[in-house]
Amino acid sequence: MAADSDSGAPAHLSATIRSELKYGSAAFRAQRARSGRGDAARFASGRARPPLNLCPSTVDPAAARQWLEQWAPDTIEGLVLKPVTGSYRPGRRSARSGWRKWRLRETREAVVGAVTGPVARPTSALLGRWDAAGRLRYLGRTTTLTPSESRQMAAAIIPASTEHPWEGRRFAASWGSHDSLEVELVEPRAVAEISVDASRGAGGGWRHSVRMTRLRPDLAPQNLPLFGDEA
Repeated sequence: MAADSDSGAPAHLSATIRSELKYGSAAFRAQRARSGRGDAARFASGRARPPLNLCPSTVDPAAARQWLEQWAPDTIEGLVLKPVTGSYRPGRRSARSGWRKWRLRETREAVVGAVTGPVARPTSALLGRWDAAGRLRYLGRTTTLTPSESRQMAAAIIPASTEHPWEGRRFAASWGSHDSLEVELVEPRAVAEISVDASRGAGGGWRHSVRMTRLRPDLAPQNLPLFGDEA
């Protein structure tokens, strides 16, 4: 999506130009915010080349819906919503600042390979899928399970045997963290249905925590697509 929304010309979206970020002074940044998009548009039309492109913007909900229909989920992950007169404030991308992220979500199925907390009362599930070489590839971790989800998960899993595909593997506590999770490996036989957004990490896993939807006792791990065959 290299062009402004007025042109409607699609291209790959890989970077967003925010001209306000080029200026160190908060007062000057606020001043530039009023004309910043014009500066960015002139820059993009004159010199920008992929992977640096100008992100489109609009105040028309119909245009935003069209972007989602045309470009999601392969090209965009969702939308950023902000006040028309609002400027970017580093480190303050919260509801209070007026900036919100609206991410596309879809359901997927994955194998439960480990949990945090005791197996009898798990607090989250670590998920994966088998690849063509017979390896269980890690995809991501659920958000904290509700008490009901924890009870259902505990009833569906058993502690792993001595030979587990994730034996000795380290799991990061969060994206980019150097801290390790303490996990309990379980037999990779239970299948969970989860809600995920479109953001993917370099290794093909889900970048953000996924939301538990339900267990799928009607599915076995071999019924799922192989790792890499489905986003």
